[in-house]
Amino acid sequence: MTTKLKDDIHKDESLTKLLQDTWMSQNKIFLFPPSSSSSSSSSSSFDHRLEHLKKQWDEAIATIIKENNNHDNNNDDDDDDVCNKWFNDIVKRHSSNGTEIQGGEGDDEEKKEARFYHTLVHLEEMLGYIDIFLNPIQDDTKKQQQQEDRAVLILSTFFHDAVYNAKSSTNEEDSAVLFRQFANDVLLLSASSSSFSSSSTSWYL
Repeated sequence: MTTKLKDDIHKDESLTKLLQDTWMSQNKIFLFPPSSSSSSSSSSSFDHRLEHLKKQWDEAIATIIKENNNHDNNNDDDDDDVCNKWFNDIVKRHSSNGTEIQGGEGDDEEKKEARFYHTLVHLEEMLGYIDIFLNPIQDDTKKQQQQEDRAVLILSTFFHDAVYNAKSSTNEEDSAVLFRQFANDVLLLSASSSSFSSSSTSWYL
């Protein structure tokens, strides 16, 4: 076994230890909406996990809008409605086996395979890695930029395979188009949001 391979294995083991006993460690099944047959404890766990995703989403959007110099504060309620609509759409897309929301066609077997990987569990994992590795910068002169970068990365994660078809080779490009629709709705494509849109859709995770 090479030294590099040993180092890689050690890093993987260290990451596994970091994730143990966290909210991510229970990732088994996470569908939206939860099954009507779910126990009360399962429903409670689902609610907690969905709230965690929503918190990440809201904080990222708040950071971007704060930096949008042309943002009209009188439209806050409208912004909340639009952002909530998009969050629900993203959650449903990651829970629908990639068929209901995107209008996909195919037999039951194809529908089962469509969302095998890019699920809500996958979103939890990616956002968990951001929490672990994007450590706060102590230098106040860089804090604002880090917050903006983090917001871009979080929203990129939510959108990076929001459009998903197992037989398509353009899922990421189609997801970037979906993000631009979101940017149009929420950020009005001001100078600030245009920069955000350009950088966000360049992330391919």
